[in-house]
Amino acid sequence: MTDPVVCARAMMSPDNCAAETERLIAAALYHRPVYMAFPFDVANLPVVGSAPPAAVVPQTDQVALEAAVAAIADALNVAKSACILPGILIPRCGLGAEAIAVVEASGLPFAAMFMDKSALDETHPQYIGMYDGKLMNEEIRAFVEGCDCVLGIGAMLTDFSSGAFTARIDRLKSINIMHNSVRVGAALYQNVEMKDVLPALARKLTKKQVQGPKRHGLGEPVGQPNDKISVQYLYPRWEQLLKPGDILIAETGTTSMGMGFAQLPKGAVFHNQSLWGSIGWATPAAFGAALAAPERRTILITGEGSHQLTA
Repeated sequence: MTDPVVCARAMMSPDNCAAETERLIAAALYHRPVYMAFPFDVANLPVVGSAPPAAVVPQTDQVALEAAVAAIADALNVAKSACILPGILIPRCGLGAEAIAVVEASGLPFAAMFMDKSALDETHPQYIGMYDGKLMNEEIRAFVEGCDCVLGIGAMLTDFSSGAFTARIDRLKSINIMHNSVRVGAALYQNVEMKDVLPALARKLTKKQVQGPKRHGLGEPVGQPNDKISVQYLYPRWEQLLKPGDILIAETGTTSMGMGFAQLPKGAVFHNQSLWGSIGWATPAAFGAALAAPERRTILITGEGSHQLTA
């Protein structure tokens, strides 16, 4: 059962557990989930043997890299209209500056899907707003899906990000640069690291002039401060609360959907649990974020039901 969903797996025993633990940690760090099985009858047995850390860092295949970058550049150069969808893997890999270099070298507008909100700074002049299939922002949906070429950088069409699978991006007109691979249409280039692809691509791109929709936030609050609280008043008012550099943690469901389309100030980041939709995630996530960055302001927006799942 584990074979199709993990990159490495092991049944742990006293004599292999040290070596297998190091191997699986290395695999999980650079690729995707791993599976470690601990039989009940060996869990308390002493460890036999030892192993050094498995410091295996994947290396880019230079031939595949050159081919992938050339294919991306060729596809973008012949496209009359194109846009970029930067994804969550950009901040996860610490490649924000490299991704911005690609955006600016291309001259293309970029939008963000739900899981990818704030992957790149939303005050950048080439940012046009949120793309969420048919659920929100029809103007942006029509623009993105109407482009001759869509360049994804670590973007994943999950159920939340695709607007409940209403996104319609032609696979043959799309490109996606992932952590260890690149897909250009139907062609797949393996063993190419994102950290190597982005700088090489930025050097090769020809700048284009593509005008995308004008971005907008949630607008002005509708109503008066003394009125009963409404969605039309509350979410725009929360948007006005945000300051540069804030860390905004929005709970799964209503609050993340409401704040997902807010315009973030410079350096502010938005975190939500849109991969698994875990309810109760936001409170401990905000606690961890506040401990990790005490010099920044962490804002938690959650409901009382979600909060009580983990409080």
